[in-house]
Amino acid sequence: SGKEDCNRCSGYGEQECTNCDGRGNVDDEEGDEIECPDCDGNGRIECSKCDGDGNEDCYNCDGKGRNDCSYCDGDGDRECYSCEGDGNVECPECQ
Repeated sequence: SGKEDCNRCSGYGEQECTNCDGRGNVDDEEGDEIECPDCDGNGRIECSKCDGDGNEDCYNCDGKGRNDCSYCDGDGDRECYSCEGDGNVECPECQ
């Protein structure tokens, strides 16, 4: 697939709000507690690493979902049985 769960948000697509530290409230200039404007008071914001998708490109295959065949070094030789002449194999990390 070329994708794996985002390691910042564990695949949820959101993270703790950095403005209110997940509390949902912040202190205004007068010291009164108000609803956090960044997360609208829920303590969570869209993950900044995956833009809320919950997935990121696999580090092992750079999001391609396939790697060069180790048997034929990606040449795709017709005799290669590992990749069937394709030159690459499924990425074991994100398949």
